[in-house]
Amino acid sequence: MPSQLNDCVQAASSTDFSGWLSLLITIVGWPVVYWLARQTSKKLEVNKCIDQLDSASLKLRERALTVSDNFSMADYHAMVALYNYVNLCCKRIEEIDNSKKRPKDTLRNLKKVSTDELFIEGQKDHAISKILALQVTLNYEYSKSV
Repeated sequence: MPSQLNDCVQAASSTDFSGWLSLLITIVGWPVVYWLARQTSKKLEVNKCIDQLDSASLKLRERALTVSDNFSMADYHAMVALYNYVNLCCKRIEEIDNSKKRPKDTLRNLKKVSTDELFIEGQKDHAISKILALQVTLNYEYSKSV
């Protein structure tokens, strides 16, 4: 009879060990899974914001092409609004991912070109080429992560 009792005690100790091991894996596993999921969702959100930034800068350039030669307040306000939308997209990316900083000089130059130089008579084509160059610079600054 002692051998059957001994087998039962040994089985119980191995069950206790596997229970503790399972608990340890669960306690360590949850934070790891949370961290991995957070990093993935952060990358997806940054990529969405980069897409919005690309579309906003494209809209800004397209609107600059349609600006008439005579000064119009509606055109000016539209360019200011589109610039603010580009700036907002850059701020959103910076809020989500602290490692990506806003290119302040590029944004400053974009505002100057889109709200000042574009409305100078005879400078429209030159301003549009500058906007294109600044758009390429923004695309270079904010590359999508995989």
